[in-house]
Amino acid sequence: MRFFVSDIITNHYRSFTPADKKTLIRNYLIMLIFPLIAPIMIFWVPVSDKNSLYSISISVFSIFAALLFSVQIALYGIFQSKKNFSSDEKIKKIQEGNFELRDELLRTLNYNVSYLILFCIVALTILLSFDLFNMSALGEQYVSLVLYLHFGISVTLVLGRAHTLFDNEYIG
Repeated sequence: MRFFVSDIITNHYRSFTPADKKTLIRNYLIMLIFPLIAPIMIFWVPVSDKNSLYSISISVFSIFAALLFSVQIALYGIFQSKKNFSSDEKIKKIQEGNFELRDELLRTLNYNVSYLILFCIVALTILLSFDLFNMSALGEQYVSLVLYLHFGISVTLVLGRAHTLFDNEYIG
């Protein structure tokens, strides 16, 4: 079995690529451009206590990485759950379509959760490297805010997909 980090990143970004170009551009603006532009505000309102900011950030990303591993295991459990089909052919056809949609959502969520785990690891590495390298305080704060915004948007994406998946499971 091969493993490439690039596969995780590629699958994550492919997962929010819709059929139409307008939505694709909007998705990329929200996921990539907004987190790069919005933190510019720190040049006017800098954060005063950067040491506590990094301690909290390291804790948050560490906890989320562990929680996301748990989510991934739970998603795998759902994927492995038994598929009971009706004996009625019309109902069985509908159920098969629902299971195909469910499996596609599970694969997509796996891509997104894997990306978020990788992102947490990279964010932790970046935040810890701030102690090793002499970077300007504003630069550190800018990078930190980019990480927070991108992470927040990505978690919101996963939440939306998980909500859709679980809502469909509860309906039956």
